[in-house]
Amino acid sequence: MLLRSGYFFTKITSHEQVIESNKAEYYKVLNYTQTTWKTDHEDLSQWILFFLRIVKIQAQKVIEIMQKDNFEQLLSEKQLIVWNCILRLQGTEFSRKDIIAATGITAVTVESIIKKFLNMNKIMRLGQGRATRYRQAFSPNI
Repeated sequence: MLLRSGYFFTKITSHEQVIESNKAEYYKVLNYTQTTWKTDHEDLSQWILFFLRIVKIQAQKVIEIMQKDNFEQLLSEKQLIVWNCILRLQGTEFSRKDIIAATGITAVTVESIIKKFLNMNKIMRLGQGRATRYRQAFSPNI
């Protein structure tokens, strides 16, 4: 529903892919759970533990990505377009209008992306109000 409503989707890790790589265990716990379903001794514990292990594996993958500062993998398509535009500017100052003109992305979306990059310390704000300019933040990870 969120995707259909226009929200950005960033594929970081795939729940299905992790389950697929643990397919034998998945079917084992699913079968056990189904054999106890609707009985006096219904037992969902193996399924719950399996599910939590999958979530833990996904969390570990996300942490690994973030620790490597491969933050580009965390960006939506439009965020990545804006980031690549900023990288092409090679440290020069830019305005919101510059990004809009270079990418064709709407002003509201560019503003949202700029706020995200500011919060992530990937860009710096220079000035205030209509004269606000930005520049890529310099760090060893960029």
